[in-house]
Amino acid sequence: MDLFFVPALLAVIFSFVVAIVWLEVRRKERKAFYFSETVKKLGEASPGSATDYLRETERIKRSRIREGMTIAGLVGSLAAAGLMIFLHAIVSEPVYLVALIPMLSCLGLLIYALFLSPRD
Repeated sequence: MDLFFVPALLAVIFSFVVAIVWLEVRRKERKAFYFSETVKKLGEASPGSATDYLRETERIKRSRIREGMTIAGLVGSLAAAGLMIFLHAIVSEPVYLVALIPMLSCLGLLIYALFLSPRD
């Protein structure tokens, strides 16, 4: 393999990463602009509608975060259980108990998302 391709490949990868980061920042900026314009128009239309809209968007955001934590806890717990089964199958010693660390961590996340997180 020619060593010329390594710097060229790195330049392409870093250029791609820079473009992706720039696009993401631009997307967030546009989203914030459209959100502020929506709130401004609602505030001009009627005084109470802007606050209702802001409350509803915050409620939806909290709900999505809670759903994401639930999914992350469930997927992580199941992945740790699969790791435990796999380690138990290939190693005769109790090395598989190491998988309890991520399993309990993800179960804690799941319990918080389902029972302890603040509700609306």
